[in-house]
Amino acid sequence: MIVVTYMIDKTLYNDPSVHHNIAIVTTEYSYKATTLVHVQLGQLFHNRLNHRLNSRLGKNVKSPGEHFLLKKGRDKSKGLTRSEFETKLKQFDMRQTEGVREIVEDYCYTDMNRQQDIIGITITIKRNNITAVIDFKSLAQYKNFVPPAWLIEFSGDESNLLLDGE
Repeated sequence: MIVVTYMIDKTLYNDPSVHHNIAIVTTEYSYKATTLVHVQLGQLFHNRLNHRLNSRLGKNVKSPGEHFLLKKGRDKSKGLTRSEFETKLKQFDMRQTEGVREIVEDYCYTDMNRQQDIIGITITIKRNNITAVIDFKSLAQYKNFVPPAWLIEFSGDESNLLLDGE
């Protein structure tokens, strides 16, 4: 496995003509020892999950499209309702609250060998810094990858690569 970190061109990424296939968006709000987490499933991912659950369980099951969680210190996460989440978030001092958003996007592309492929791009937004990480299955997949225009590989050096066993 090869893990590569990229920068993102915000203007190109936010261009309304660019389609993004969002799988999951996780937003964390941390204040003191408390973290509130909001998880939203992308429509296509949510539909695939429901289909998989229905076919595996043999009955009509609907998973919610979003989840709300509370975590205090190192304790396990606890589920919250939307209103509980919003009430707790209002109690945070937003000037001292750390916010982190993570977006997992499925990117479909035709590689340099003209083969169709799909890869997950994990985008992290923290304090207006936006980075992306991709876990490639192999060196060949990395070398044949055709990135979207908004994804920028760090300049020339290989310091952004993490190979298996490192």
